[in-house]
Amino acid sequence: TRATNAPYEVFNGATSLETVPVGQQAAPDDFTDQGAVWETLGTFTITGGTLLVELSDNANGMVVADAVRIERVGDVPPIIDNGETGFGASGAWVPYAALGFENDLHYNWAGDGSDVASWSFTVTPGQYQVAATWAEHTNRATNAPYEVFNGATS
Repeated sequence: TRATNAPYEVFNGATSLETVPVGQQAAPDDFTDQGAVWETLGTFTITGGTLLVELSDNANGMVVADAVRIERVGDVPPIIDNGETGFGASGAWVPYAALGFENDLHYNWAGDGSDVASWSFTVTPGQYQVAATWAEHTNRATNAPYEVFNGATS
């Protein structure tokens, strides 16, 4: 019988951060990546150069060791609000306070595409999820075009 408390211990270098008991009687079910289904053990802050995961046999049944996947997460995602360094607006954009992220936004009426608002981030090469926010209203565009650039290439 598989263990209901397989002890995965997570270390920051040589310092134990937490022991996570995992039931191995059911298959992992948190997410799929590279053709395998994975179980999340938690999010941990690593201050040194080594993250170590150990699985011991100190359990109430058979323990199975297969693979461990890590992914760097937890960095506060950078946000550039209108009015901050990295934001630019060309044309007839109007600043407006009291709505939007941090209670301010810029707005513009429908046009020919020559008025542009932009947010420029300095990033490390890699894959990024990009998200935008706005204050909703019935007078807003149903087709606001966002274009994402990789350097100078869209």
